[in-house]
Amino acid sequence: MLIDILKSISERPLNKRKMALFSFMAIVLMTLAFSEYGIYKRLSLLSTYNSLHADMYHLKQESDSLKREIFNLRTNNREIERLAREEYGLVKKGENIIFFKSK
Repeated sequence: MLIDILKSISERPLNKRKMALFSFMAIVLMTLAFSEYGIYKRLSLLSTYNSLHADMYHLKQESDSLKREIFNLRTNNREIERLAREEYGLVKKGENIIFFKSK
């Protein structure tokens, strides 16, 4: 009987300690997960970074394409003629335009 009483007394503080340790760890984990510098914020920022990086890559490709087009327009008369015909419908002197009716 005395041993059972001593055993129950010694177990009570241990349970309180476990509960305090569990509470402390829960608070720490919640802080790490959802604070301003937490895991959730980091994952959100990483997603934004990847999205912006992909946008930057596509804009870089578009910029390179436009630079090539500008270079071709400055150096190649045939490119200027092609653009004038396709975009503006211009023709050379003496050329005739033939229109086809769509059915």
